Amino acid sequence: MTSLEDAPLRNSKLTLFLDEPPACILIAPSDPSLVVIGTYLYDTENGTKSGSLRLYRKSADNLNLHDTHAILDAKFSPHDPDYLATAQTHGCFQTFRLDRNADPPSLVNKRTISLFDPESILLSLIWNPMDPSLIACTLSTGGVAIINSDLPKNNVGYSYEPHSDQAWTCEYSPGGRILYSGADDSVLNAQDLETQQMVWKDRTTHGAGVTAIMARPDNFTLLTGSYDDNLRIIDLRTRRVVGQINLGGGVWRLGKRGTDGRSVIASCMYVGSRLVGFGEDLRTPSVVARFEEHESMNYACDIHPMDPDIVVSCSFYDQRVCIWDIKN
Repeated sequence: MTSLEDAPLRNSKLTLFLDEPPACILIAPSDPSLVVIGTYLYDTENGTKSGSLRLYRKSADNLNLHDTHAILDAKFSPHDPDYLATAQTHGCFQTFRLDRNADPPSLVNKRTISLFDPESILLSLIWNPMDPSLIACTLSTGGVAIINSDLPKNNVGYSYEPHSDQAWTCEYSPGGRILYSGADDSVLNAQDLETQQMVWKDRTTHGAGVTAIMARPDNFTLLTGSYDDNLRIIDLRTRRVVGQINLGGGVWRLGKRGTDGRSVIASCMYVGSRLVGFGEDLRTPSVVARFEEHESMNYACDIHPMDPDIVVSCSFYDQRVCIWDIKN
């Protein structure tokens, strides 16, 4: 097993500095040359939060920008590779369509919905893997809500309060029936969306807030990340940790590399990014490569399935965006 210190350290191929802090970054599923960045700017003088959604080429050409509320998360739909949803401050949810045929390509604002109290923040979102109209989001109140993006109004179909503190992340089971959520209260919650009942709640596994959740395609293991610096593999049949690794920094987000579940990219806040492999048994995690040029919180990374060795990553306070190669 490769130790964290022995894992190869990679260098950036391209670095770009923004004029606002980036909070999330995505490679367009339909075109791996295009990168979408959401920013979050807090004005300390007047206490306001604002942001933007930006479209770039990997060559660093800025193609398109939309001023928005501050953006915490963004996801492309698995059902429509050009359709994008964003989670924002001011209780706001906004969707965009990527127009790849425009010259240059652009993001088109499709819908802006103020769903919640303006003081609340949508902290994360995830598309339902089976129903293209449904999106789950987590809130700064500790709540979770299921949004139907097709309805003209009354878009929140179901909401519940599984957490006592900020809910940072959620993830559907592969079949879409169970929704897992994690929060600052260190709780990992599983909710049955058909019966609208809690299936189980874990309060003891994580030593700090639960910040990342990823369901594996096998349907019986779950990856979690936490402020306690650990990535865990949880067997859902026994609800026990069957694999674990300390990545040296808070595991803020997990991103897929390929579809077989054999490796993930982890955004590890103040220590940078880690590529983690899981061995032949898929339960023996080790760091395969690391990237440490970010000088502040690394909040997001992404890899395109057609280009599985190229990573885009960003860090918040130094407003840095990097492109780097896992193998070189």
